[in-house]
Amino acid sequence: MKKVAHDYMVSRKFVYKWLKRFRENPEGEWWKDRSSRPKTIHRKVDEELKERIRELRIKQGMNVEKIAYLLKKEGRGLSRNTVIKVIGELGLPLWSNRKKRKRPRYKRFEREKPNELWQIDVKGPFWVEEQG
Repeated sequence: MKKVAHDYMVSRKFVYKWLKRFRENPEGEWWKDRSSRPKTIHRKVDEELKERIRELRIKQGMNVEKIAYLLKKEGRGLSRNTVIKVIGELGLPLWSNRKKRKRPRYKRFEREKPNELWQIDVKGPFWVEEQG
């Protein structure tokens, strides 16, 4: 096997994989790539939980992180990505349409004429030696 792997510039693991496929089904299409997708989904989200997510998203306006946190607190924890997937399946908007709070504008320290405003930045403490 080592020589075959070396001749075809593939790993020995790869050669053994193809040999196993051939031995399992020599008459079939053993050389075709197979899907690595799981055959069964082990944990589906039930309808009750989907309705809870819908309620939290629409009625209470919670975002994905808050929904995932609350469900975890209730003992029905779902990952953030699963909550996003369920929201998409329900056809709900992923992002809230609530208006963001306006931030206060920064106060500009501008004046019309030079020397109308002086500003200094001090980093201290520092000591000045007494004179005379």
